[in-house]
Amino acid sequence: MRLVLVAALLLATGGGSPSAQSASVQRADYWCPMHPNERSPVPAACPICKMTMVPIPPMRIGEYRMDVEQIVSRGSRDLTGLRIVIRDPATSQPVTALETVHERPLHLFVVSRSLEYFAHVHPEAVAGGAFEVHHAIPAGEYMVVADFVPRGGSPQTLQRAIVTPRTSGLGQPVRLTRSVLTQTARGLRTQLLAGDVAAGRNGHLTFDVAVSSGVPVTDLEPYLGAQAHLFIASADLTETMHAHPDTTAAGGSRLTFDVTLPKPGGYRMWLQIQWHGNVITLPFTLVVSS
Repeated sequence: MRLVLVAALLLATGGGSPSAQSASVQRADYWCPMHPNERSPVPAACPICKMTMVPIPPMRIGEYRMDVEQIVSRGSRDLTGLRIVIRDPATSQPVTALETVHERPLHLFVVSRSLEYFAHVHPEAVAGGAFEVHHAIPAGEYMVVADFVPRGGSPQTLQRAIVTPRTSGLGQPVRLTRSVLTQTARGLRTQLLAGDVAAGRNGHLTFDVAVSSGVPVTDLEPYLGAQAHLFIASADLTETMHAHPDTTAAGGSRLTFDVTLPKPGGYRMWLQIQWHGNVITLPFTLVVSS
């Protein structure tokens, strides 16, 4: 999401608020790319998401680019995977050195135009400076979103739209008009609370996780190095965000994410948690006003 990247660059280069530019902060050499306000003179663990901090990069002008190639079965023409090439903003050469963030160097999200399909996958490095993931994807229109931190660079979120083979006709953006704030799956009942969230303003998305009887869950397990993952997409797929909880309570019974939704309208979000060894993905819809 461009707003997140701009904020990260400002923080890295001294463009933050005066209170954030104290002497102790200026001397910090390491930061958490997911939570840029968390800094340290040594590569400590981030107190919010627990990932090991990485060196604060110097400011770079220019945007990284992403090429997306579809891996298609010759016989059926089904989409069986994706090949990703990330290109340096200055040289256009493939970028292969990525920081490991939440146990993976590259997080890739695939969201359908209908907002009904969602996948969170992790391409692996292959020859030729590319990353590949083999994952069957139904025919249709998709937004592919890559979340990564290039070694020596700032956090990046890149988007590319694709249309798979055997797709008949192009669809229209979905219009989300009603919030869906409660979801039940695999014996869990999860409710979204978003009372202070409005477009263009910092707010909090809080998820209360309980078993079906209403008893709060206290034994959620870490998933990819975090208590939970949350992916957010605007209805037109122009704005996306990958977030982790800023606070948790009682082993995961309450997960709170600090977010800014940039514009009014509908947002689809997918909460991913792990419980009893199972990764559970829960879709929610939130319609926000200006």
